[in-house]
Amino acid sequence: MIVYQRNAAVEAAPLKDESVLFNPSTNKFCLLNKTMAFIWSSLENPCSSEEISNGIVRNFAGVTETEALPDVERALSQMLELGLLVAGEGDAELVAIGENKERA
Repeated sequence: MIVYQRNAAVEAAPLKDESVLFNPSTNKFCLLNKTMAFIWSSLENPCSSEEISNGIVRNFAGVTETEALPDVERALSQMLELGLLVAGEGDAELVAIGENKERA
């Protein structure tokens, strides 16, 4: 199972129901809507897309697990591409997508 976590270098500023993220490595800002801000806040600790999807279902009226999971996976993919997240397998070390791991 893939687990996701925030990229520690990314800075976040919460707004009313949204958030603004700044990635210093790309020098880009990203405005998150309410749902994406919920996903970002869910990633305070490492978790899977299924765990985030379950949270969406519990916190957003009228959303089913069948609807939520593909949307969460798409959102996580976009956030990975933007360098906002890191991902890894289960308890494995989390690394930024595209980052080369040096082996001793």
